[in-house]
Amino acid sequence: MKMCIMTASLMCVLTAIAQADPSYQDGYEEGYQEAKCGYTQHCVPPVAPVAPAPAAGEDDYQDGYRAGEDYAEEEGLENGY
Repeated sequence: MKMCIMTASLMCVLTAIAQADPSYQDGYEEGYQEAKCGYTQHCVPPVAPVAPAPAAGEDDYQDGYRAGEDYAEEEGLENGY
C-alpha cells in the first residue's frame, strides 16, 4: 500500500514539473512557426520540435517565442534556406 501511495505521489510531482510553464512551450511553438512561414497566407506551418528546458529566469512566453524563432532561423541557415 505504501508503495502505491509513493508511486502516485511521484507521478503527481513529475506531472507538475513537466507542466510547470506551458506558456514557454506555447511561445516556442509560435516563434518557430512564424519564423518558418512569416506572415504569408498560404503556408502550412511545420510542427515545432519540443522546446528545450528554459534557462534560469527565461521561462515566460516571450522567452519561448524568441528561442523558437532563433532555433528556426539557425535551422534554416544549416539547411541552406
